[in-house]
Amino acid sequence: MDVQPDPAKFTHPFAPALQSLSVANSVAAGQKVKGQASSGTTSREAKCWDCHNSHQGVNTSAAAKSSLGRSLGRSSIAVTRTNSSPGGTLAPALAAVSGVDKNGNRLKVASHEYEICFKCHGDNSNQAQKTPGGNIFGYLPARQMDASNARLDFSLSLSHHNVVNTRSGANFPDYRPAVLQLDGSVGKSLSNGYLNCTDCHNSNDAQEAGGKGSNGPHISDFAHLLERRYDMNRPAPGLALPVTSLSVPPDGGDPLNGPFALCNKCHNVRQLFTSGDSLFRHHASHVVAGGISCAVCHAPHGVQGSDSVDHAHLINLDLSMVGPDPTTRRLEINTAARTCYVSCHFSNAPAKVHSGTRY
Repeated sequence: MDVQPDPAKFTHPFAPALQSLSVANSVAAGQKVKGQASSGTTSREAKCWDCHNSHQGVNTSAAAKSSLGRSLGRSSIAVTRTNSSPGGTLAPALAAVSGVDKNGNRLKVASHEYEICFKCHGDNSNQAQKTPGGNIFGYLPARQMDASNARLDFSLSLSHHNVVNTRSGANFPDYRPAVLQLDGSVGKSLSNGYLNCTDCHNSNDAQEAGGKGSNGPHISDFAHLLERRYDMNRPAPGLALPVTSLSVPPDGGDPLNGPFALCNKCHNVRQLFTSGDSLFRHHASHVVAGGISCAVCHAPHGVQGSDSVDHAHLINLDLSMVGPDPTTRRLEINTAARTCYVSCHFSNAPAKVHSGTRY
């Protein structure tokens, strides 16, 4: 039997701010988009109708039934989420909802899933993601390049996950040909096209991902409404103290429940750590031996700017845990010269200084 979101669970720590925060109007009604003023002190909340239009009729044609799925609570209708257009196929549950396009323009009706997300995670000045550090939604890195605007991260970035823009076509040994579902089965192809926001931000038991719960970013057991586990280091508790390292098994852990299960959905982390790493060659020594999270070096959405040397491959260092090389004062991972200028101190190893270290 298909499962609908349980409204009582929206008080969960990792759920949209539906009940715990309140303002006079919903996010959509007072939406702050490009060119509009916005108060940084306004509380944040979301309402069901910010993402769903309850008055929109549902197309029950044969073509629509293939993607209608669990949002209707009908187990007889299969879910098919394709990746042939930006942001993937817009689910019927999101039909006739307003949005913001990749250029920051208000849309009466969104055509892509990400356009609905950009209403709250784009140009608003009171975004939760604008304040680095720990908050009720989870830890937020203090990035070298600004990473508070998801619209810019995806739309104007030189390095990005393929949500708004299609994938580059580059291929690396850790890329999976298709997503790894929560039940261990093979999901949609990753050989071309786009990702959905809900490929990462989803219920941790979403039926469309191979689970048994409701679909969509309504509630998750993991921070940032992530569908799967993604462990992150936290800044050191004091000056001159090391950052506490993560505990990472030699093979990266269980692909479905290990510390980087979210990455494992599309990347074969075990292969990256145990069968050769042609791109960087030191992922295992950093992540397994050093206990350093992927998030310390990589920003998952994309990187804004035009520096394709220091910020290729989603590299955007967390300044709460990585500092400059004290000799040259340079802070960079140069992907062209394959050199590293950083300093860091994690509890699994002595303090490290890389002053032009080649990798």
